[in-house]
Amino acid sequence: MSSRARAASIFVVDDQASTAYLARMMLEGAGFVVSEATQSKQAIEKIKASRFDALLLDLHLADMSALELLRQCPLRPPTVLTTGSVAEVSMDEAGSLGVVEVVRKPFTAVALVASINRAISRARRPEPADEASIYLDMPVVAEVRNVAGRIAGDRFVRKAIEDAEQLIDQAGHASKTMQSALWLEHVQALSGIAATMGARALKRAADDALNLKLSEIPARAAEYVDRFKDLLAKTAEQLVAVDNLLSERERACLKLIAQGLETPAIATRLGVTAKTVEYYIQKAGAKLEVRGRAAIVAQAIRRGEI
Repeated sequence: MSSRARAASIFVVDDQASTAYLARMMLEGAGFVVSEATQSKQAIEKIKASRFDALLLDLHLADMSALELLRQCPLRPPTVLTTGSVAEVSMDEAGSLGVVEVVRKPFTAVALVASINRAISRARRPEPADEASIYLDMPVVAEVRNVAGRIAGDRFVRKAIEDAEQLIDQAGHASKTMQSALWLEHVQALSGIAATMGARALKRAADDALNLKLSEIPARAAEYVDRFKDLLAKTAEQLVAVDNLLSERERACLKLIAQGLETPAIATRLGVTAKTVEYYIQKAGAKLEVRGRAAIVAQAIRRGEI
């Protein structure tokens, strides 16, 4: 094993202390630096607070599934699941949560170490905090959550995104009709909303546009509108990850449920499979911390998500 692999930090999570200990001994014997947890809450806190090169995670924990745990950790390392039956794992869903390997129990040291090495080598880990900081002013985002609380904060963020979208559309219309002064008004308002919601990159772009001379606006307004749209989309993606908001697909599914549509009709409307619709609904329920379609829709409405 290379020196890089020997220096890798592995986090083992299994509610069976004996299994966690066994995995730790096997991995430490292979030269890894290993820490472990046997409780979900403790594991989530450590994953959020630390940077591990890989996560070894039991599929069935005492109080939640491995996938539920991963959903609560927006910034997660490449993950190897352990389970008594590999057939239990849906790699479509698990892969979207960072799972790159599955090891069947009882595992041998050779199989375990090989899976961890593959997980580390196959993973292309971004720098999530740095990526988020490109688009978000994290202290502002945190302050919104602290002052407003969870539900009100979610409503504010969603409404701010919608307001920004509307202003960008209005700026686009103004650029097409050659109304430079009106275009500047919309961009000024966009800058204010971006600052309030902590959209760092979007505010920077809006402020840059405000420095244009009136004579320059007709030639460059459309270019800036396209830039605003791109930055708002990337900002929304980061806010979804950081604040655990619903994705656009999850919101679309819940809106259609609220309209009385069943899974087959929703799948047809969105152009996806029925299984995919169920997956989006399950993800929405996990984020909203409720179960059952009626409860999920009600909670989404309460939080201003739909």
